[in-house]
Amino acid sequence: MPLLGISLDEVATLQAYRAKAGMPFPLLCDSAKVAGAAFRVVYRFGLGKWAVDLFQTASFVVDASGVVAGVWAKGGHQAELLQAAVALDRMSERGSTHPR
Repeated sequence: MPLLGISLDEVATLQAYRAKAGMPFPLLCDSAKVAGAAFRVVYRFGLGKWAVDLFQTASFVVDASGVVAGVWAKGGHQAELLQAAVALDRMSERGSTHPR
């Protein structure tokens, strides 16, 4: 089951955070905001020429065919997210990505 994280932080910052947290999966830098826009977690807030992009913290479980199977907004849902990813991985091993 592939697992990764995506952030706006610089590569060096992500490498240090991953090492400190002992994360066994890669963290990717999305400084161009491509993934954030694709997953619709980037919100532009501003007035006139003053604007800032805000990012909603979210987690997504995506099946092997690229279909988003689950979304969790904000943090504090690691156990539930892991359960969903494991369940999806088991279903894909049986040849189905849909619960029976």
